[in-house]
Amino acid sequence: MYDLLQLTQIRPIGMRDDGDKILIFAENIATPPDRCDKCGNAPLYKHGKRRYTYADTPIHGKPVKVEIETRRYRCKACGTVVTLSSPSLDDRRVATRRLVQYIQDRCFGTTFTWLANEVGLSLNTVKGITQDYAAHLEELVELETPRLLGLDELHILGKPRAVLVNLEMRSMFDMLESRTKVLLTNYFKNLKNRDRIKWVVIDMWKPYELVIGKQLPNARIVIDRFHVVKEASKKLDELRRHLQSKLSSEDRIKLKKHLRWSLLRNEPNRTEKDVENIEYIRNHMSHMQN
Repeated sequence: MYDLLQLTQIRPIGMRDDGDKILIFAENIATPPDRCDKCGNAPLYKHGKRRYTYADTPIHGKPVKVEIETRRYRCKACGTVVTLSSPSLDDRRVATRRLVQYIQDRCFGTTFTWLANEVGLSLNTVKGITQDYAAHLEELVELETPRLLGLDELHILGKPRAVLVNLEMRSMFDMLESRTKVLLTNYFKNLKNRDRIKWVVIDMWKPYELVIGKQLPNARIVIDRFHVVKEASKKLDELRRHLQSKLSSEDRIKLKKHLRWSLLRNEPNRTEKDVENIEYIRNHMSHMQN
């Protein structure tokens, strides 16, 4: 039989297509141990066989399960049972090493649910592989503390999480599990090379300002332009509603349609009608502001 698996010390002996998955039968042909790993006694005697099922990389878009028949040996001296292993099989999960690598290569580009359905593993197993991989990457990479730090939040599953961005590199620096004052204080207190931060861009959430002011006293705080424009637009719209409420029926009819957008659009995006509306307000209604 052609070796579909190409796994070290694993020899396929048959296969079956079950429609929703492919099942491959194989046997472990690793060299038997010559002595006990625990006590060093030799020789060992045969102690029957066991079948173990491992998940493998998909074939033709279907999940693959490999049922491996494995010989076991027992030590006469201490009773330890030794099961033949293979370098192609993962030590922690019922999966091949290449399937674990397959999940690691795709886990950041798709959902866990889609990946779990593709490879035929449980959702928690895919999550566990991804978490282990992320922890491994964190050990390999040490991000440089940015000079220009952006601090904002992102809502995930209805919960706000603080997001830290390196504005010079235009890349994410870190993400915290929440944005509470206590968590932020502890984070910046223990941040490596925190004195390197010269500027911090934040929104108008008061705890951000309090934490940065205390933990990064040498950094200058800048309010994000988006939030400044947002608050200014909000006040402008409140003034617009106030003025419109005092208009006569004739003026209200003249200006009501699209007046809000005439005021809020950026100047380069204003239409001729927008300019006409704004000019009318300046000439006829400036006395109504009070």
